[in-house]
Amino acid sequence: MLLSQIYIYPIKSARGIALNEVSVQTRGPAHDRSWMLVDDAGLFLSQRRAGRMAWITPRFEGDDLLVEAPGMPPLHVRPWRGKGDWVEAQIWDSHLRLPHPDSRYDEWFSAVLGQSCRLVYLPQDVLRPVEPPFDGAGSTVSLSDGFPLLV
Repeated sequence: MLLSQIYIYPIKSARGIALNEVSVQTRGPAHDRSWMLVDDAGLFLSQRRAGRMAWITPRFEGDDLLVEAPGMPPLHVRPWRGKGDWVEAQIWDSHLRLPHPDSRYDEWFSAVLGQSCRLVYLPQDVLRPVEPPFDGAGSTVSLSDGFPLLV
């Protein structure tokens, strides 16, 4: 079997980026599901609850993540550099404390979705274990639904 293309999703539930190759790390493909939108209660947003997330189109421009959506100016999301508030976030059964780097990002995403939300980031030193019963090896995962690789 030959894998000829893979999609990564830098922002969970936004549009993906098609790649011919990607570096695979212990948590999954590099840059895959490192960012996530959460509502005011800290619960993750996905297209299941916020269908307008399908409009959000990310792409890399150097180290920045350039995000576009219809009717909105492009947004440059800078790599997280250790600054910002830390907030409680929940993705499925995982309760995490994640950095919320810049409230200006929130205004842009809230305008696109038509609801209040915050953009949070999963740094390398915040570990999210794979859910039981598959967590026996101490594996960790990004902000994907459950596993480092979903093929």
